[in-house]
Amino acid sequence: MKCSTMIIVLSVMSLLLSSEVRATPIITPHLGATLTLNPGSIYNPRIYGGYNYGTNLGVGQPFGQWKAGSSTPVFTANGPAATEQRMVGGFLGASSTTYLMATGGANAPMNLLTRYDFDGTDPVSIACPVGDAVSTYAWTGTPNRMVYNLYKPSTSRSDLVLADVTMSPSFAVTAVTTGPWAGDPPVYTQPAGSIRTSADYIRAVGTGSTYTNNAYYGSGGAGDAGAAGTDLNFWTLDIDSGVETLLGDFGPLVNSTLAYTNCIWTVVERDGYLYVQTAKGDNNGDVVKVFHMTDATTLERDGEGNLVVVAAYTWAQLTALTGGEKLYYLGFDVSPDGSRMLISTVGAAYELIPLMGDANMDDVVDDKDASILGANWQMATGATWKDGDFNYDGAVNDKDAAILAAHWTPPAGNGEVPEPSTLAMLFGAAVMAWLVRRSR
Repeated sequence: MKCSTMIIVLSVMSLLLSSEVRATPIITPHLGATLTLNPGSIYNPRIYGGYNYGTNLGVGQPFGQWKAGSSTPVFTANGPAATEQRMVGGFLGASSTTYLMATGGANAPMNLLTRYDFDGTDPVSIACPVGDAVSTYAWTGTPNRMVYNLYKPSTSRSDLVLADVTMSPSFAVTAVTTGPWAGDPPVYTQPAGSIRTSADYIRAVGTGSTYTNNAYYGSGGAGDAGAAGTDLNFWTLDIDSGVETLLGDFGPLVNSTLAYTNCIWTVVERDGYLYVQTAKGDNNGDVVKVFHMTDATTLERDGEGNLVVVAAYTWAQLTALTGGEKLYYLGFDVSPDGSRMLISTVGAAYELIPLMGDANMDDVVDDKDASILGANWQMATGATWKDGDFNYDGAVNDKDAAILAAHWTPPAGNGEVPEPSTLAMLFGAAVMAWLVRRSR
């Protein structure tokens, strides 16, 4: 073993023995994969487990599933011939690798929710329990319970609906009509199962990975053209109490006459951070802003009361990453640990990830990342990127060590990269030392 590699071994062992190496919260994005469906635009892309999902917008258009990190679809399939699907995504829990679910759209029959087998076959469609068409859905902290936003009737695009989903043996969706969702005046005057929010038009509803019983959403503009040049707000709704809280505003949006552009599209909470995505960005060029949350209804502010923007993904940055300027962005999602993002536009969706091998997401692959890999070495299931799972198979092993070694960032003046076999030996020795230390 060369001297410089030995130094790497010793430094990683020292890191493991001294203190925990923590990941930075927000990634510096690199292009991981490009998702395409022919023809059309990918709408409201979603991340579930180790897979990415997207659907074309239009009657009978295709949808697809991709493994994380891959531009080659696992499958593509066409939606129901007479209806439009506005979102395709997965289930959580026991059905997460058994079924998928798609929402309806603007064309009759537009009130359908469709369950598919995990390979996109065997569609089973039923009517949504409240409203004429579902735009998007997000799972809450209650098992098999989702919140969805309405697309039709157009007078109800401010409304959220809470519903319980049964996947098998029979597919069923039942509105929750108790508590704040009872639809009783004078607080709410909507049909039972729904709540009218302060948003003029919800493009997509999100929930959280930390604050799982809160719905998050923004102002989608007064109509398809949006509201040019305005400050648009975003809110959260406590699902248990029905109390809505204004979280903040994005700032003046770029003044565009294009349809779909002057709006907040997606708001989601991941790992204690709130991601707010617009279709075309603000006057500073920010398309996505990230805020730190101190609790489910409060964003961090500075001494003067201004929202603290932890990170921003700009129009210029996204143009460079995706290989060209886009008309607008039509949806966004983030993995539960914040290590993977999807953003969609006309013709494609783009997976954005940290630098390969960068477990702590500081945009450098070094001994800190090796120590994270070592601390989780031989983790067999449930591993995430922040544990050192760089190929999204849920495990931490020699395959991930090879990825780390291939992307190692050597110190200035030192071009040596450790061999995967050396890293494997390192992790085994370091973990043994760490376990001995813990047992004392």
